[in-house]
Amino acid sequence: MGIDKYYRKMVMPSTKIKSLGDDSQIWVSPDGDDTNGDGTFVNPYASLTQAMSVVTTARKIIILMPGTYAEAAAVAWSTVSGVCVISLGGAGVTSISATGTSAITVTPGVVTSTWWGLISGVEIDHSAGAAQSGITFDNTGMTKKLLFYVDKCLASPDAETDKSINVETHDDADNSIRIYITGDGNQSEIGGAIYFNVNNLADRLHLENCWIIGTITTLNVAKEFRMRLYKCIVPHEAAVAGGNATQVVTAVGCYSWIDYDDITPEVYAALDTAELTGSHSEVIVA
Repeated sequence: MGIDKYYRKMVMPSTKIKSLGDDSQIWVSPDGDDTNGDGTFVNPYASLTQAMSVVTTARKIIILMPGTYAEAAAVAWSTVSGVCVISLGGAGVTSISATGTSAITVTPGVVTSTWWGLISGVEIDHSAGAAQSGITFDNTGMTKKLLFYVDKCLASPDAETDKSINVETHDDADNSIRIYITGDGNQSEIGGAIYFNVNNLADRLHLENCWIIGTITTLNVAKEFRMRLYKCIVPHEAAVAGGNATQVVTAVGCYSWIDYDDITPEVYAALDTAELTGSHSEVIVA
């Protein structure tokens, strides 16, 4: 078994839809109806916001039909563990946007066991206004681990400094936050920056098969945080920032890139320690 298949088997929940139209699913379509719909295949809702509001422990697979979803405000992810948002069309044809400081907010609150969520095959458009984030995480009130999987998604910011993944508030220092971001190997762009407010020695950030446009910044605290980059393309000499000597970056099969302009060709090179600025300890495996 190759390392990429092993990685997926070990850390990523299944995103397969066993059958269309079963009772565990909530359907959403740009042609749906939030008022008169019931979230079934034949009578879908129109917004992800409405779908999240009806999630239960028995009904927590949200299926997005292809199209554009312009939410009225940031989508508040359900506090129910195991919610999956899956696009049938893929990130090239299905997008979510919202007004406000973030497109999606994840704040599970008090939970009794490890909490997780997954979003797959969606473009997260966080270009509405300056400094809008894509997905913002906050584990205030949690007393368990937070896991979140971003699978085959794109992130489209207004500027490269806008945070596509923003682990903004990490108040539960006794439990970790772990973010797993997996591309499809076809230049899945994570546009914008990534920020991780490290506050637990078991915090993790994994990125696989992603084209990372902005800098990954971690808080400068003495916590044994681990960042792992596998088959990623990162900005030349600007891949990471911040950090602490106790935090470790491991890069396997990665490249750096320089984006000049439309006239001058872009430049690529195998990743080396010069690309990983900041105060992290660095372990590079070719």
